[in-house]
Amino acid sequence: MADEFIFSQAGRDKLEQKLKEYETVKRRELIARIAEAREYGDLSENAEYDEARNEQAKNETRIKELEELLENAVILDENSVDTSVVSLGSTVKILHMGMGKELVYDLVGSNESNPAEGKISDQ
Repeated sequence: MADEFIFSQAGRDKLEQKLKEYETVKRRELIARIAEAREYGDLSENAEYDEARNEQAKNETRIKELEELLENAVILDENSVDTSVVSLGSTVKILHMGMGKELVYDLVGSNESNPAEGKISDQ
């Protein structure tokens, strides 16, 4: 059985958008780069071609990763979050004494974590 990955609905939607971008925009760009690089001649000594093919392989790997995440995604029911304890789905406020200001964080699944956006992992 594959692992389950916990996401908020917004996090899952963002992941779907990323997947769509990799499958459409990024793929088309890489196909165009490969076609352009082929025009430079001998492929055995063509650094642009090799680089474009490597980028294409990375893109396809990322697509597979995103598909697996979405396939095994579990959406957190935010209405069922127990607000009396800090847990996945909670929003916490912390008073940073040194900075003299309040910081706000959302506890999310590890795949949705982004401290710069105020989203920290439950892990």
